[in-house]
Amino acid sequence: MKRGKLLIVLVAVLAVFVAGYFGLRAYNKAYGDGTLKLTDFSADDVTAITVDCGGEKTAYVKDGGRWYCEDDREFPVDQEILSAMAGQIARTEAVRTAVKNVSQADMEAFGLNDPQAAVQYVAAGTEGGFLIGDKNNSTNQFYFKPDGSDTVYMVRRVVAESFFYGKIDTLKLPERLTYTTDNVVSLSVKRAEGEFEYLYFKDGCDEVYSDEYKWIERQSDGSLVPINGSKLSNVCTKIVSPGYTKAVTYAPDDAQLREFGLDAASASRATLVYKTYLAQEGGDAAAEGLKQVEATLLIGKAFDDESYYAMTEGSGVVGLVPRDTELIVAEYNLDTMAVMDVCKVSRRSIDSMDVSFDGVFHSIEVSAADTGADSPAKDDFEYTFDGEPCDKEAASAVLDLLHRMSGDRLADGTVEGEAYLTLTLLRNTDRFDRLILEFIPYDNSFYMLSFNGEQRLLVNKRSVQELVDGVKGLEQ
Repeated sequence: MKRGKLLIVLVAVLAVFVAGYFGLRAYNKAYGDGTLKLTDFSADDVTAITVDCGGEKTAYVKDGGRWYCEDDREFPVDQEILSAMAGQIARTEAVRTAVKNVSQADMEAFGLNDPQAAVQYVAAGTEGGFLIGDKNNSTNQFYFKPDGSDTVYMVRRVVAESFFYGKIDTLKLPERLTYTTDNVVSLSVKRAEGEFEYLYFKDGCDEVYSDEYKWIERQSDGSLVPINGSKLSNVCTKIVSPGYTKAVTYAPDDAQLREFGLDAASASRATLVYKTYLAQEGGDAAAEGLKQVEATLLIGKAFDDESYYAMTEGSGVVGLVPRDTELIVAEYNLDTMAVMDVCKVSRRSIDSMDVSFDGVFHSIEVSAADTGADSPAKDDFEYTFDGEPCDKEAASAVLDLLHRMSGDRLADGTVEGEAYLTLTLLRNTDRFDRLILEFIPYDNSFYMLSFNGEQRLLVNKRSVQELVDGVKGLEQ
């Protein structure tokens, strides 16, 4: 008896599965199984697209393989966006059929009476079009109705969103420019608090004491001051690649520039001058050699807490850039980029270093072994201490300490007094062949560094004492 009841239950379950299977087959036959091809032709056949989205209707035409705005051929259309539209038009696939013999009530329910996008196109001389309605939040798909059809389909989000563009959304944002640091000539920055000019010297500048400094600031009096160039590299990168997140407008008039804070009186302005390979049309860039070009980024008012209006000069495009772009261009000045090194010179430029402290005088002489190398390695140097051979590693360590020594902060004012430590470097250079470093007591923690008579840097007493102890170690 129990076995008979179990058999009846199993037969009933099997009947349900069979009915479901044939029901699903019938449904898929009528409404599709996820691969309903609505169009199937080449994207190259599409020669015109008109998109009515968000109450804005924009017509695009293809001419000579490029897409243009029909009423504004100077408008820089993003070719990738229009090519993607053409690709979706040529091979539109639906996931399934939503309803056949669509009624006005269905049109209203699916958002097709007031569609999110209405698209018309011409492909191989044949006109077509479709409507994109609301999104079904359960499936994350959109209602889609081809022109001339009484069937509404469901399409994937990627299909629908390929056409959710107003004219400004198809504007091509300025492309990232290419430069290398060694080909930089100069960087100038104009902000509300003043104008700043920075020069780049690949092999160092003769006007400063060390060729290890590549970035130099030209001050208002014409003098040249070495600066921390690592920070300026960030500014250069932001000029050529501002990180535009969205286009705002194209070819703004004077009123719009003032509104965005991009007019000449208001905008922050950063200009990078560099050399690159540019060829005339049909020419060979490498054969024509490096040419000097400029890239200028203008930054205006804040759009919100996270972004600013900006424009790459010459592009005609106003876009939004992240807040960090504005900060990078705005925050640097001589104080934030000041060189904090005590005396960073190459060892090969030093002939000797005289040391004076506590009434004691010593001299360390430096010579490079003749290895034929343009830049001798650290092990290729020989040293004497007060005219006598000395421990090579110990002497090298003293010069290492000087090369690494840095100040803690810039000084505020000057001090008078007798130096605790004086270093005199005699060098084999045409300029700055004699450098005098005096460490004058400032307070309990710092010495004031006087560099060739100029006081500007406070150096921790521990660092100075470490160097003195290193010299004392050579006496043994």
